[in-house]
Amino acid sequence: MIPIYWIPLIPFLAALLILFARFREININRTAMTGVILFNLMTFFQVFQWFQGELPEFKQPLFHWDDYQFDFTLRMDHVSAVFLCVTVILGALVVRFSHYYMHREPGQTRFFSTLLLFLAGMSAVELAGDIDTLFMGWELVGISSFMLIGFYRHREVPVRNALKVYTIYRICDIGLLVGAYLQHHDYGGTDFKLLLDHHLPGHVVLPVALLILLSASGKSGQFPFSFWIPRAMEGPTPSSAIFYGALSIHAGVFLLMRTTPIWIISPVARVCIGVVGLTTALLATLLGHVQSNIKGQIGYGSVTQVGIMFVELSLGFQTLALVHFVGNASLRCYQLLVSPSVVAYLLKLQSTASHQARFSDFALERMLPNNLRSSLFVLASQEAFMEPLLNRIVFWFPQWIARHVFGENKTILEVWTRSVAIALALVLGIAFGLGSPHVAIPFLSGLLASYAIGVVGVMLLPPDKRNLVLDRPRGMALQYPVSARLLFLSFLGMSGFPITPAFFGEDLLLSSAIHLNGAVAIGFTVLFIMNGIVLARTFTRMFLGKEWGRWAPALEA
Repeated sequence: MIPIYWIPLIPFLAALLILFARFREININRTAMTGVILFNLMTFFQVFQWFQGELPEFKQPLFHWDDYQFDFTLRMDHVSAVFLCVTVILGALVVRFSHYYMHREPGQTRFFSTLLLFLAGMSAVELAGDIDTLFMGWELVGISSFMLIGFYRHREVPVRNALKVYTIYRICDIGLLVGAYLQHHDYGGTDFKLLLDHHLPGHVVLPVALLILLSASGKSGQFPFSFWIPRAMEGPTPSSAIFYGALSIHAGVFLLMRTTPIWIISPVARVCIGVVGLTTALLATLLGHVQSNIKGQIGYGSVTQVGIMFVELSLGFQTLALVHFVGNASLRCYQLLVSPSVVAYLLKLQSTASHQARFSDFALERMLPNNLRSSLFVLASQEAFMEPLLNRIVFWFPQWIARHVFGENKTILEVWTRSVAIALALVLGIAFGLGSPHVAIPFLSGLLASYAIGVVGVMLLPPDKRNLVLDRPRGMALQYPVSARLLFLSFLGMSGFPITPAFFGEDLLLSSAIHLNGAVAIGFTVLFIMNGIVLARTFTRMFLGKEWGRWAPALEA
């Protein structure tokens, strides 16, 4: 039988081929389309095998150190089968649509390789047999979101919004990471089968469930993180359709389904999930009515339905939530793909002299008293003050860390060096505290190798450029593409991108530290997340942003 790992591997290999082969546009489209066709065929073959009673499963150790082992585990069940079928069908539809939508658009290599990377990450999430493998796919989805939101890198707004969404993703990843290590501690492993055979101690269930809810809410745009949804629509329409209409927006729903045995036994956790979903559904309905663009309206419509899915799951209706997911993903993907045509049609109607009744003339909110309607309008137009609230409670911390600890407003080499120095100090402290300094070797090898790549990228810049103070966007990606690529690889490696040595080393360190001291493990997790945010902010200021636009048209021509 063909191994199940070919499902995420096919789009991943297609993404690498497009990225490094330097194809012309027609060959990029053909390669992408061939990749998704094979992706579809492999998925349907494995689903057919599962329907026949076989259990497609793959388990392979990727990293081993003393008693620690990182397993790459893939497994299919009814939840993953439903999500996978929707992924491959809508993924093929979006890739085909992109062939026409992105015609003659600069950056086709970046677009299609990132889109296929997303499909690989999403399928890895859906097939994950343990929480470590799920986190690998989770990170692939996050970084591909960052790249496609900021696809138009010569404009300041998309770049700023990409960084904001990436920051929310990274902060909410703390919940998934700490939840994984608590599972390591209390289960002795992270395989999802353990969730069915064992139960967490009562005092651990609620914290783990709330950490999972934090990650699910951040990825699915649930309250209080809903405000990033319209900002994520800055990318090309096809990527908006597949990410925030169809698949990525439902990743939180999938996470809750996969971890149901943890939180289902806690009444408080179920109430929290239901309250978050219901609050989101009510607020997102209001917010969608005041959006000034069609993509924002559709995005909030999708968030509303995801909130209702959270409520369905909290009530124990998993099958209903699965059916709801299929319908909502298909509808929102279709709506976003046709949204340019809808806008063109409405503009054409607007230019006609005849007056026609609009659907909004019969909206239900017109039945409310004027004072209440005005108050709701102010609340919705300010996005329920979610962003200022989070800025005051949550986002001030990574911003303070970035400015005063990592010195992000200094030169890029200074930021990179501070980052590696802080990580070195903390990691060595944990390693010596554990009484086994050699446990830090995998993480430090990946960290220092990635740092060296970054130093090479900086040294390739002219002296006047490498000494620029990063107090504003410098936008040098096209002017110095080799340095930009090297520093991007360095950023990925130092922030623990999946399948890098730092990723496995970080997992090893935290799995060991949580047995020693939970506070130390949580502190290292927070620093690890903050490190990724600071490096992303620094890279963005150096190579992306508005200053790039002054000379970009001449270079692209």
